[in-house]
Amino acid sequence: MLATRRLRDAIEAYLGAEAATRVGIGLADTSSRAEGLWPSEQTATGGMVEKRLREFAAGRAAARLAMAELGVDASGVPMAADRAPIWPEGLTGSITHTDLHALSLVAFRRDMRAIGVDLEDAVPLAPDLWNIVLSGAETASVSGGIAAKRIFSAKEAVFKAQYPVTGRLLGFLDVEVVLTKTGFAARIEPHSPGLPETLNGLSVVADDVILSVLSIPETGANGYDA
Repeated sequence: MLATRRLRDAIEAYLGAEAATRVGIGLADTSSRAEGLWPSEQTATGGMVEKRLREFAAGRAAARLAMAELGVDASGVPMAADRAPIWPEGLTGSITHTDLHALSLVAFRRDMRAIGVDLEDAVPLAPDLWNIVLSGAETASVSGGIAAKRIFSAKEAVFKAQYPVTGRLLGFLDVEVVLTKTGFAARIEPHSPGLPETLNGLSVVADDVILSVLSIPETGANGYDA
C-alpha cells in the first residue's frame, strides 16, 4: 500500500523541509466508484470507459485533498482541450495515477511556477519500448528494466512540469535523462527559454512504485542537487 508519509518524506528530501510544507499532497484509490466530480469536470467524461472514469475521478479527488493540505477551499479541476488540468487561480499542480493509486501535488503559484509528478508501477520497462523511450546514451547507462522505467517516469514528470511554462509538446527523445540514486538530471533539446538548462528532479522506488517529481520554482533555480 502506498503511504502518504513515505511520499512526503521523499518530496521533503527533494525540495527541502521548508519548501515541502508549501506543497499539498493528495492520494486517492482508483478502484473506488467514480463519484464526487464537479460539473465543470464532468464535461470531459463523455465517452470515458469505466476504468478511465474511475482514474479521472480519483485524480480530481486527490487534487482536492492536496488543496485541503494547503488550506484552500475545494474547487473543480476541469480538463482543457489539450487534456491538461485547469487549476484554480493562484495554484499550480499535477496529477498522476496507476491502476491502484491517484496522486496529486499542488502548490501556490507564488511559490512555484510549475510542478510535474509521475507514478508508475515498479516493473521493468518492456524491451520493445526501449528504443522509443531511451536515447542511445540512456540505453548504454541503464542497468536493467527498472532503471529504464525510472527514465520513462522522469520524462513524464518533465513533460508535465515544463508544459505550463513553455507550451511545448515533447517527445521522449527530446529529453535526455541521467539518473542518480534518488534523482535525475534532465535536459530538453532544443533548450526552452524560461527553463534552467538542467532540470533536477526526484526519482525513487518505494512501496512497489516509481515516483518522479520535478519542480520549477519561481526563482528559476531547482532546489535539488541531483
